[in-house]
Amino acid sequence: MREFCKASAGVILMMSGAIQFAAAGAETGAAQSRKTTQPSPVFSWTGFYLGGNVGGGTSRINFSGTGVFTRAGVADTFAFANSGTASGILAGGQLGFNYELPAHVVLGFEADLDGSSFHGLTTFCSTGTGGPLLGHVANCETSNNKREEFSTVRGRVGYAFDRVLVYGTGGFAWERSSTSTIATCVTVTGSCPGHGVKFTDGSSEASATLSGWAAGVGIEWALTPRWILRAEYLHLAFDRGAENFSASGTASRVPFSVAGRNSMSNDVDFARVGLSYLFNSDYPIDWGPGSSSRLLKNAIYATALM
Repeated sequence: MREFCKASAGVILMMSGAIQFAAAGAETGAAQSRKTTQPSPVFSWTGFYLGGNVGGGTSRINFSGTGVFTRAGVADTFAFANSGTASGILAGGQLGFNYELPAHVVLGFEADLDGSSFHGLTTFCSTGTGGPLLGHVANCETSNNKREEFSTVRGRVGYAFDRVLVYGTGGFAWERSSTSTIATCVTVTGSCPGHGVKFTDGSSEASATLSGWAAGVGIEWALTPRWILRAEYLHLAFDRGAENFSASGTASRVPFSVAGRNSMSNDVDFARVGLSYLFNSDYPIDWGPGSSSRLLKNAIYATALM
């Protein structure tokens, strides 16, 4: 009887230990399950941002104008029209604000300013519209058309796929341009180049600020809760602009002067990439391991939808 009691007590102690071990294991497994299934933090695009960008593109320029060529007291009126292209790179900065609605729609506005190296050479000739040069090819010139600055103020509407944002944008645009022109042929009778005469100088400089509109599309990736990478395409259109020009020199050793006005329109297309800092204090600096792979999947999905 005594042996049986000892054996029974041992079995009870073993069962009690097994139950405690199983309970501890179950609790540990539940904690690990809660940890692994804990959802990643939901990102919000709401906030102000500030950043920089760099890109490149092309511009098509259409221009026409009239002027007066005066030599030895004789005035000849002339007219001209032509088109050309310019291309180059641009770089600058942007600032803006986003507000994300509950349905993942993101509304915002943005302003940017970029310096540009856009330039292109155009050769053209004017036609006499009065005086002794009426109907003749009066003068020929080569102009260097520069697009020095671009600036836009735009609204933005997009849809957020968590940390990837696709958007459309549109608004107002401004451009600062300059034109330097060098005379290549000057005539006092007949047409260029057959009746061209020896001349000096005849170069001119002009500048203007044009206004128009801008529209485009883009995609942004939240690399971290603070740093936003973007790729963007914009089309800018400037339908009305004007430059006053003047020049002087000598033709056959006789002084002359040129004065006139040039009207222009041009379209600009460029693509650029940028990096912005989102001022959002509600989120940590980093999402931790695994965030890059989730971001890549979202970017591929959003790009496919575009």
